[in-house]
Amino acid sequence: MPIRTQTASGGGPLIAIPAELAALWRGTLAPEGVKPPPGWSWGKACDFLCDYDRICDWALFSERTEYGAIAFIAVGGRQALALDAEIGTAWVALPDGGALVRNPVDERPPEELVRAAQASGFRPQGELELVEGRLFVFDSAFAGAADPEAITAHDGVVVAQPGPGRYQVGLASPGGCDVIRFTRL
Repeated sequence: MPIRTQTASGGGPLIAIPAELAALWRGTLAPEGVKPPPGWSWGKACDFLCDYDRICDWALFSERTEYGAIAFIAVGGRQALALDAEIGTAWVALPDGGALVRNPVDERPPEELVRAAQASGFRPQGELELVEGRLFVFDSAFAGAADPEAITAHDGVVVAQPGPGRYQVGLASPGGCDVIRFTRL
């Protein structure tokens, strides 16, 4: 799949996952080490939850907006970010990190929407660590991979490269969009 500057999902949440954790994300596949019953596929009742089941659990999302919702989700003993709703999502690089712009209705360029969000202020959501300095953003129904080109999500993969470090995650919702800001700590 091609690397893109923006992506969307085919009907469920996106995952924004540190690159070093991406190969651990299984999407709608059975969890690693679990032998599913014969004929099993995602959506059939069983005794386990796949990653997509976990990220689609509405109770996970404590921060809801007019356009969607965001939450942290555990992957490999660390955190990734769940972004609910089928909203076009673009990465904007900034000097001290960057921002994901989720833009369902506003026609302004993502950079302009980041400026509007900065003027309105961000609500702190938590912290995210990027050991490799990259964040992969893609449709969470698909399995991840260490190489973003190996992720087969229909709308491609955004590879954000804010650099290694810990980031404060903030959310702002200026008219027409959600902006998730990653600020280096």
